[in-house]
Formats: sequence, structure tokens, C-alpha cells
Amino acid sequence: MIPASGTPTPVPFAADAATEMGAMFSPKGSYVAYVSDVTGREEVYVRAFPGAAPAALVSTNGGTEPVWSRDGSELFYREGDTLKSVAVRSGQPQVFGQPTTLFEGRYERSPYGGRSANYDVSPDGKRFLMVRRKNIPSPTTIHVVLNWPALLQ
Repeated sequence: MIPASGTPTPVPFAADAATEMGAMFSPKGSYVAYVSDVTGREEVYVRAFPGAAPAALVSTNGGTEPVWSRDGSELFYREGDTLKSVAVRSGQPQVFGQPTTLFEGRYERSPYGGRSANYDVSPDGKRFLMVRRKNIPSPTTIHVVLNWPALLQ
């Protein structure tokens, strides 16, 4: 983390051997949802901000690309080709419901892995903007070109 004012001295948000990515502030800025592989697979966690309270595990079977609803009452994330939703009850600490499946489909993943979401949620939380993955057939033949630099001349 880098403070918005003063000396820009970085401070670690999470300092462990795991890889953390895809951090998204809650609408009021008091929580951060992110992806961590501390368990050996990518999962979605939420941690109070700022603060040293332990992170709460939100996903139950892997998860990436967390996105908050505009009012902070839901947290969305992807579990493979499934979009999940978790109800969020505010308070100290926040309480998370069980993940529910909203829909499944072949949608493009973020080109940056779990580092950013490749979808967005409408302000009312009822519609999603996603990029549909095209069904491109697998190649049936492979062409090998030998001595290709000579062909350029």
C-alpha cells in the first residue's frame, strides 16, 4: 500500500509467502476483497482496511476476480465458469453468507489472471457485463515451415 499523501513509503497489506492479487475495496473503503493462494489454490478473502484483523475466507471451492455490489451487500466472484454471490452483513466483523451460484457460462477470463475482474455489475446488482468466449474449433492440421528466414528474402 502507498499512502495518498505524504512520503510514498510502501507498506505491505499482506506479508506472507502466498501470492495475493485482485484487491478490490468495498464501496465504503473499510474492507478489501482479494485472491490468495495461501491454501495452495486461489480463494477469495476479505480483510478489514486498515487493520490487522485476520482475513475471512469467502469462497469455498476456489475463487478469483472478486467484485463488490455498489451498496456492499454482496460480493461476487468467479469459480471457474460459474459466477457466485455471497451475501454480506455489515458490522464488526462482517458476516458472509454461503456462496450461491448465479449462473454458469463460458466467459473470458481476465488476461491478468485473478489480478482484475473481467466483468462488471450494474448499479442495481441485477445485470452483469461479461465477454462471451467464442467456440473456436481445435486445429486439425499443423503446418511446419522449414527454413522460413530464407522465404522472407
